[in-house]
Amino acid sequence: MTDTRQAKANKGNRIALGVLIAIVSLFCFLSDLGALGGVGRMVYGFLVGFFGLASYAYSLMGVILGVAIAFGVRRKRRVPFILYLFGLLLIGIFALHVYTSSGHIVGASYGDYLLACYRNTNTAGGMLFGVAAYPLMKVITSVGALSVACAAFLIMAGLGLLPSI
Repeated sequence: MTDTRQAKANKGNRIALGVLIAIVSLFCFLSDLGALGGVGRMVYGFLVGFFGLASYAYSLMGVILGVAIAFGVRRKRRVPFILYLFGLLLIGIFALHVYTSSGHIVGASYGDYLLACYRNTNTAGGMLFGVAAYPLMKVITSVGALSVACAAFLIMAGLGLLPSI
């Protein structure tokens, strides 16, 4: 009898967690779209400054994840494959960030570059990806960093397609 109560409590907790994740992610997405007035602009400034334009995708993924958790959708893929896809996404965003933020690195120090990535909302990865992009761009230039990031993306994508060939 206690197992039934425990199962019902776990189901209620799962639904509550899923709804909470979906609501917070929906709030972030609506803020990114500029639909929530002054508070939305403030949240948009932080999200796009810190996460870049990828914050749109992160908030949509959060809504989907919250709904999946609330309805008890189970994953059909193995965890390593999911982590592989997430890594591929991060490398792709990193490549786009190097491309979109290469204009900010000219004559800038590390702090100035990160501040420019935060204030300029046209970077793919924002300040978060700027932390790793700046040293790489300084060592092998912007073109070299973009070449390395694109090559890493293509190699990783190719390795992912190898088992299906």
